[in-house]
This record gives sequence, structure tokens and C-alpha cells, in this order.
Amino acid sequence: MSWSSSSKAGRISEPTIQRDRKGNSSSDVAVAMGFGLGPDSVTAAIRHASGEIETIVNNHISDDYKFMMRRLSRASSAHPAPPYSSADEMWRDAPRRLKRKALKTVGFPASWDVGMIAEMLHKIMVHSKLQHEVLSSSVVISYPSLIGLYEEDILDAAIYLGFRASLRRGYHLGQPHELVAAYAGYGMGLCEHYQESLLCEEEANRLPVRAVLSVQCADNAVLLHHRVLSEAYDLERGSLSDPTASADFGEDDGGSRGGDPYNPSRLGDKITELLKSRYNFQNPPEEMTVVITGNEDRSTGSEGPAEGDVQKDFGSEGSTQKVPSDEAGGSSKKESEDGRIETVAIVAQETIKRLGIEPRVWIEDPLFIAARGAAELALRAKFAHTDPHAAVCDVDK
Repeated sequence: MSWSSSSKAGRISEPTIQRDRKGNSSSDVAVAMGFGLGPDSVTAAIRHASGEIETIVNNHISDDYKFMMRRLSRASSAHPAPPYSSADEMWRDAPRRLKRKALKTVGFPASWDVGMIAEMLHKIMVHSKLQHEVLSSSVVISYPSLIGLYEEDILDAAIYLGFRASLRRGYHLGQPHELVAAYAGYGMGLCEHYQESLLCEEEANRLPVRAVLSVQCADNAVLLHHRVLSEAYDLERGSLSDPTASADFGEDDGGSRGGDPYNPSRLGDKITELLKSRYNFQNPPEEMTVVITGNEDRSTGSEGPAEGDVQKDFGSEGSTQKVPSDEAGGSSKKESEDGRIETVAIVAQETIKRLGIEPRVWIEDPLFIAARGAAELALRAKFAHTDPHAAVCDVDK
């Protein structure tokens, strides 16, 4: 198999001061934070001034949140949203936008969905005592690729919680989908000298262009998203209605595969359908980068946290466990990566090969990689020469 590790990219900013596990360093303050919203979990990665990365997961997710994510995966949940593609689209969306503005004016969340997202973010902040760090550091929030979930929902959740001023757009232009955050988490699409804007732009112009497929795993869902990326930019802040994303929440398809989104045949068909809708056998890429993210199946003996746990893990960016790579000589996988994540990676690899494309699969740290990438983007946003604050949806201020 051809697995890849993030050490190959070499663009993640390295820690400079080692902090011990008790946090005794005088420079131990949070300078950048990344959140990863998933269909059934919320993760956070905190980059301290010491350079150390602290990762946190909260699996105590309400059924209402899970049902919301399932609903937002359906085409019926799509609607016009900023940034608009035309004046007509903006006017058609005016009543919805005015309603959101009225709710925010009297101190309520902009919508029920925004309130639910805010509740999940607030829960992980409270349980992990992150309120002060969120207010004093640069923050980026990644979110899943669902047709009915928009960047404005993420921004409004931050506004409701009172930390909109901490949100940054920087070089990455907005709050990123899971695919873009994971892409950055693996060190791809990032300039090396991010503290020098002109040099960063020159380096960015030399970055390779990659066809990228993300496979986000949840307990009862698989989310697929395809993009062609060079830099870790997310320009899909509006609707995902074009054929770049799909979500399988396990609805029974009427066949022998039932409602299991992890059935290899079913998953392979979903990947094939998405990629064929994108390429239609016309000029497919020679190589495709595949990033696997999300929860490992806890029933397979994973070392992940049990339901309701809030777990903290301390580790520097330069000491993460590597997965096998052809060039790296094939180091051993972590036991916790055996099971669903590796099975999904194998299915994706074999399916893409059958389409005549060479896959490059990344499966390191799948639960936290999007949050880590969001934290990396948040750190870089502090030095961006663009307007640092997320202002995409300021029409509703």
C-alpha cells in the first residue's frame, strides 16, 4: 500500500520551545486555536506560544446535533447564502437574512442550527476551560462538507458566543471546510515563510496543484468532498450544490447492502459516482491526494475516547506518529488506526486505481488533523497582510 505521512510536505511551522505536560513554561499561552466540527464530534487544537500542540475531543454530542447534520446533508436544506453569485440570488435571500439579523439583534442565535453549533462549541470550551484562550488568540473553525451548512452559520455561531473578533480569515480567506483544513493539517498548500507576505506569495505560486478527495468518517455517516487545490484556500463558502460533495448517512438504498455507509461496495460506488460526475472520463488527473478524517470505529478496539469523554493529548508538531510510506520505508502503523479508518483508506485507494488514477492516501491522526490544520491556518492568519478578521457575512451585522 502507498500511505503518506505529513513529514513529506515539511511546511508545518515547527515548535521552538518545549513545554512540559504540566504547563510550567512561562510562555505557555494560546496563540492560535483550531476547531473541527464533525457530524458526531467536535475537536480542538491549541497551539501554545511554546510551540506545543494540545488536542481535545468531545464526543458527548446530542442527538439533536446529529439529526441536524443529517438534515443539512439533504438537497432540500440548500438555500442562497453569502457570498452571492448574482444580485438576483441576494434579493431572493433577503427575507431569510433579515430574519437572522432580527434574531441576533435581540440576543438570540441567528437560527436554530446556529444555536446548536454554538452549543457544541461552547460545550468543548467549558469542559476544557478554553473560554479565555478563545478570546485572546487567533481562531479558525473548520466544518463538514454538507450542502445545507454554510460559512455564515459558523460565523454567526462565533458571534453568538462572543468571539467573532478572534476569528481570522488571513491567507485562507475564510473558515475552511474539513477538506481544506485537513489539507493544511498535512502540511500541503502552505508557504514556508508565512511571516513575510511577499515571500509567502512567491512560494505559494510555486506550490503544486493537487486533485484532493476527503473522506470524513463518523459513526453512521461518510462524507465525501472533492476539490482541486494548490494553496489551502477555501472558495466554496456558498452552496456546495455543484457535484463536488456527497454525504451518506446510511439511508437504506433498497439493495442487499442495506443502510451501511461503510459497506465496501457501497462506499466504492459513492466515490466512483462523485469522481465521475466531476471528470466524466475527460482529462482525469494522473494522481489524486486522499485525506481520511474523522472518528475511528470504537467497536474495533480503537484507543479513542468513549462517549461523553473530553480527552486532552499533548504533543509537539514534530513528533507525531507516522504511517507507512513507500519513500519512508514503511514504518509501522499505530494500533488505533487498524479498523474502520484503514478499511476506508483501502476502499478509496482501490476505487481510485480502477478509475485509472494513482491515489496518494493520508491517514495520520484522522480525528484531529482538521483541527490541527485549522490551528495552523489561525497561526498564519496573524501575519497575513489581508484583512485579518472574517468579514464575509458582515451584511448581517
